[in-house]
Amino acid sequence: MRILLILTLFLLADLTLGNVDMCYLTTLEGSTSDVYIPFVNLHPENDHFFVGVKGCKDVRIRMKYEFDYYEILLGSYRYGHTAEVLLLNWKRDEMFLLFRSHKTVLDCNRMKYFWVKISGSELSFGTGLNVGNGTLKVYEGWDVNSSLLQDIEFGIGVESSVTEFERQCGNVDMCYLTTLEGSTSDVYIPFVNPHPENDHFFVGGKGCKDVRIRMKYEFGYYEILLGSYRYEHAAEVILLNWNKGKMFRLFRSHKNVLDCNRMKYFWVKISGSELSFGIGLNVGNGTLKVYKWQDVNSSLFHDIEVGIGAERSITEFESQCG
Repeated sequence: MRILLILTLFLLADLTLGNVDMCYLTTLEGSTSDVYIPFVNLHPENDHFFVGVKGCKDVRIRMKYEFDYYEILLGSYRYGHTAEVLLLNWKRDEMFLLFRSHKTVLDCNRMKYFWVKISGSELSFGTGLNVGNGTLKVYEGWDVNSSLLQDIEFGIGVESSVTEFERQCGNVDMCYLTTLEGSTSDVYIPFVNPHPENDHFFVGGKGCKDVRIRMKYEFGYYEILLGSYRYEHAAEVILLNWNKGKMFRLFRSHKNVLDCNRMKYFWVKISGSELSFGIGLNVGNGTLKVYKWQDVNSSLFHDIEVGIGAERSITEFESQCG
């Protein structure tokens, strides 16, 4: 009977944790003011993210929108002498308490895991690494829509102890490539795929607008424009084909995929007569476009370049590590 009980508890613990690989992110130490760091979700194609925390109290997960932000507080002592879980909403410097639970979820000596999901107009979060299990709160409101989300930050409150954070590991290790600064003309540099045995490559870009990925073949080139303002006053994703001096627009989407302050990742795949590209570091997920035509065959391409448009801001690039 004792063995059966131990096995049952072990299985329940395993179900709670899930099978997500988590990696070290950073360590923060409390000071005379709250401390926050930007959080980059390495799997932006998903409607959720994970955070691991080893700390005693007052850990924060902040989701910033245009005019306000939502904040999850773990191990908070804001309203009492015992640890609580809180959900706050700050609107134009006014705070609203949306949820409060007398529940201890942190451990000073052990990493504890949490999930946060933003889907449609619903914000939910809970304990463990299985989204939907161990739910602490489900909150519905039009202004939590993921399309309005601008940034995510992790942080700790004043006088918090040393706190260690983890996040979900990326499937691909990315390394610094170069930094380009706009001038009076477009700027391009050669891009060398460190893994030419693959039918895909990855590009990271931290910039405000008009980032370009150009794939050259004998009679012209295909070009992906990210954060382009070529046709509108709002950012778009565009796929162009330049053939013998003529430009053909193949795809156009009113979607802002860049961030001036955060690295964003993209994949490009050329397989057979198919060119596809999307968001994130998982090929096939977060797809923006699949284009099929006989002249996109990978055997016909001989060069790849990354670049930025004329008079654009400073843009930092990453590529897959060799």
